[in-house]
Amino acid sequence: MGTEANSPPPEVFTWLRKEIAERRQIRIDLIQPESSLAEDLIPDSFELIELATAVEQHFGVRIDFDEVADIDTLGDFSALIESKR
Repeated sequence: MGTEANSPPPEVFTWLRKEIAERRQIRIDLIQPESSLAEDLIPDSFELIELATAVEQHFGVRIDFDEVADIDTLGDFSALIESKR
């Protein structure tokens, strides 16, 4: 059961990984589920809002900035998005 919590939904995680790699010009293999969203990947809150907007458009879900601001890892962000689909 602990393994499932650590495994992000593949479709959502794959899309997020590619999107972040392109936006931040980071090698995609460095972006892992346990990567810190705010510290490692999207340190700027404006960029985080832009990413949340892109998520809304791509997946057709509503993401509140407060929800994203409270998320620690990319895996957790993937799970949040999946829970709204």
